[in-house]
This record gives sequence, C-alpha cells and structure tokens, in this order.
Amino acid sequence: MPKPVRTTEEGRSKTDYAHPPSGTAPAKAAGTYTGTFESDYYGRAQVVAGKDGTLTLELGPKPQSYRLTHYDGDTFSFRTVGENAVGLTGVTFTPDGQSFTVEYLNTEGLGTFTRTGSTS
Repeated sequence: MPKPVRTTEEGRSKTDYAHPPSGTAPAKAAGTYTGTFESDYYGRAQVVAGKDGTLTLELGPKPQSYRLTHYDGDTFSFRTVGENAVGLTGVTFTPDGQSFTVEYLNTEGLGTFTRTGSTS
C-alpha cells in the first residue's frame, strides 16, 4: 500500500503568527507562564524565562528548546523544526497560566500541557 502524500500545507496553522493583529493585547509578566508542565501524551515540558524576559519552551525527553515570540495576549508562537515541521505554530496559555496548548501537537486533542507542582 503506498504511503499517503503529505502536502506542504498539511498541519500548517491558519493563523499568520509572523504578523500579529493590530491592537494586540500585551503578554503578562514572564513568571505567569514559567514552570513545569505535563501532558499525558507528550510528557514533560518546561517554560523558562531568560534574564531579558524572553520565554523558551523546552519539549521532549531530550528537551528541544523553542524561543516563544509573543503574538497576542496569552498566545505566543515558535518555528517548528525537523521532518514534521509545519512552520510557525501557536502556544496559547490559559489566562491563569495553569496550562497551555501547542497548536501543532493538538490536531488530535492531545496538545495541552498542565502545570505540575514541581518547579524543576
């Protein structure tokens, strides 16, 4: 049986994260978003803040780091990499920072990470 052909648009976001809308809402303080999070499917993720306030998402058992770029309010983006790369994808935090969803990991509803009690 032949492999399905993947189109270049498959998995790409419908949102153009390279161009935030006019009148964007500011992000909250970096500390609102930082911490350790878990997904039943994808495992552990960490969001860390640099000294300059930039946020980095660390995903995977051998964590890969993705710099988060603010888009609007509690939504950020990062550029995916590797054979399953889909370009820019969104990371949306709940207003209280207790969880976030990674858009391209959420096609089957499994891309939500919830804050754990752990800080490391």
